[in-house]
Amino acid sequence: MNITFDRCALTGYGLIQENLKPVTGPFVEYETEIVGRVKITLPVYDELLKGDFERYLIAGICKDRTLKGEDPILIDSNFIREGYKKLNPPTERLRKNALPSLCIYIRLVAWKTKNLSFIPTRILH
Repeated sequence: MNITFDRCALTGYGLIQENLKPVTGPFVEYETEIVGRVKITLPVYDELLKGDFERYLIAGICKDRTLKGEDPILIDSNFIREGYKKLNPPTERLRKNALPSLCIYIRLVAWKTKNLSFIPTRILH
């Protein structure tokens, strides 16, 4: 299996090669500013990039563990399908963080198109 590790499997953003540890086993380890430390099996690395998985939840788990100073969890095939659910991913915090971004996006669209009026409780055409 010849895989090039140039993107984060969870975000799709480019990897800084200095943050990529040498591959010495059946997994790859790297660290990014966005998701923290990641440890992922080689087959799952490619599968995550191409498949439809809950990458944002897995990224949240990785970031949470990094912020707590814990070792990264091994992301394998079982983990991306069901295993992440056992860790109670921080979904509520992700939703709370997404709301301000959504409001900013709506305001930008309203300003750009000048067809929408933004009222915090509803959107009017």
